Amino acid sequence: MIGIYDLATGVLECVVTSTDGYDLTGKGTAEAPEDYDGAACNYLFEGGAFIPNLSLLTQRLLAKIDQEAGAVRERFITVIPGQETTYKEKEGQARAWLTAADPDPEDPAYGMLAREAEECGISISEVAASSVAMADYWRPINERIEARRRGRKEAVKAATTVAAKEAAAIVDWESILP
Repeated sequence: MIGIYDLATGVLECVVTSTDGYDLTGKGTAEAPEDYDGAACNYLFEGGAFIPNLSLLTQRLLAKIDQEAGAVRERFITVIPGQETTYKEKEGQARAWLTAADPDPEDPAYGMLAREAEECGISISEVAASSVAMADYWRPINERIEARRRGRKEAVKAATTVAAKEAAAIVDWESILP
């Protein structure tokens, strides 16, 4: 049994359990496919022939879809550790501020808004209105990104050939954006 590691990531990509007729350099009793990548095990050598490693291909295509969805999201939101929580907290405070009869700027429930207003030299109401407007703008975009991401991933999982999986992983992100 031989493990093949991706040297770039240090991750075990696959395990070869039989090397009969195959020297792990791409030479063996069967001719390797044109897109064969022995280090990443896109194909397995089984019974004297190369066969597609659909499991690994599926994993890679699912990761590709997730990465693309993340890149699309980055066009609209700041992606740094903790930012998602900050957006949610600020939106909650902003909606509460805008619906309160007489909000108290000293109330700790509006702390994030108050600090930002002070730092930016604007009113808490301006910060609140801007935060709600951005959240309302972002929500439908994010819904479309998530629906497309999940739909394409399910299509990749359901596909049964290399070509079908690769076709299912092609995502038209632009068609869902404003």
